[in-house]
Amino acid sequence: MTMKAISIAQHGGPEVLRYLDLPIPAPGPKQVVVKLMGAGVNPVDTYRRQGIQNYARTGPWPYTPGSDGAGVIHSIGPEVKKFSPGNRVFLFGSVSGTYAQYCICNDDQVESLPENVTFDQGAGLWSVYATAYQALYHVGALDEILKKKNGTATVFIHGASGGVGTAAVQWLRGVPGVTIIGTAGTPAGSELLKKEGVHHVLNHRTEDYMKDLATFTNGKGPDLILEMLANVNLDRDLKAIAARGRIVIIGSRGPVEITPRDLMGKRCIVIGLSFYTATSEEMQETKAAVTKALADGRFNVVVGKTYKLSDAAQAHIDIMATEGSQGKIILHPWDE
Repeated sequence: MTMKAISIAQHGGPEVLRYLDLPIPAPGPKQVVVKLMGAGVNPVDTYRRQGIQNYARTGPWPYTPGSDGAGVIHSIGPEVKKFSPGNRVFLFGSVSGTYAQYCICNDDQVESLPENVTFDQGAGLWSVYATAYQALYHVGALDEILKKKNGTATVFIHGASGGVGTAAVQWLRGVPGVTIIGTAGTPAGSELLKKEGVHHVLNHRTEDYMKDLATFTNGKGPDLILEMLANVNLDRDLKAIAARGRIVIIGSRGPVEITPRDLMGKRCIVIGLSFYTATSEEMQETKAAVTKALADGRFNVVVGKTYKLSDAAQAHIDIMATEGSQGKIILHPWDE
C-alpha cells in the first residue's frame, strides 16, 4: 500500500519538494504509525531544505520534512501500551517526517489530543508553543525578571501575530503582573492580537511605532523582548530595551549591524534561541508544560493558511514572506 508524501533528495529551493507515492511505513516495537490529518509548516523546515548552516541535512537522503502534526493512530508496535488504533493524537516530533499521509513516531513523540481541539490546531501545537515557552522561561528568564521587579514585567513581542508570537501571548496572558506589547504588520494581525489579549498593539510598518513603545513603557523600555526578525529589528531592540533587560532572538534571516555601546550602556543581554539545542531536561519540562496547558484549556491555536500537501512548495514560499503573518500554516495531506 502506498501514500502521498513530500520527498527531498537534495538541498535547494522550494522546487526540490517532490510530491510522490511512497510505501506506508510500518511501526517498530515501540513505535506508532499516525494517519495525519494535518501537518505544521515551520520556518526551520525551509532552512533545512536549503541546507543553511547549522540546519543542513546530515541524515540519509531522500527524506520527508516536517515534525509537527496531528491525526489518529493507524497502527502500533507490539510493545506500545498507551495508545490504540483510532486514538486522536498530536505530535512532539516524528521519525519519518510529517509532510505525508502517514508517519512513524516513537511512542513518546505522541500525546492524546483533546476532543475540543481540531486536527489543524493539534498540527500547529508543538514547535510554536514549545519555542515560545523556552524563549520566555529557559532563555528569557521571565520568572527571574518578575522576582527582581516585585512581580511586574513588560514583555515586547516583535512580530507577535505569527505562530510563535501568538503562542507567546497565550503563555503570558494568564501571568499576573505581565504587560504584553506586540506588533503586527496588517490591520487583521492587529485585530488578532487584541483578541488574544495583548495590552498594547503596534503596527511595525508605521514609521514611529518604536516611539509608541517608549510611551507605553514610560520611557524605560520593555524588560524582555522576543525578536522574530533580528536582521531587521535588533538595532531597534537594543535602543528600546530596558536597563539590564533581555532580548531573545527567535528568528533571523541575514546579517545585521548594531552599535555595541547600546549593549554596554544598558548592560542588557542578547541571547539566541534554537529550539533544537535544548537539553533533554528542558525538552521534558517543555513537553510537560505544553501538555498540561493544553489539558487546562489555556491554548487556542491560531491557524492561518491551509494548503494541500501537493502545494507544500507554495507553503514554504509563503511562510518566508514578511507581508504580515497570522497564525500557523498547516498542510492537509488528504485534500487532494
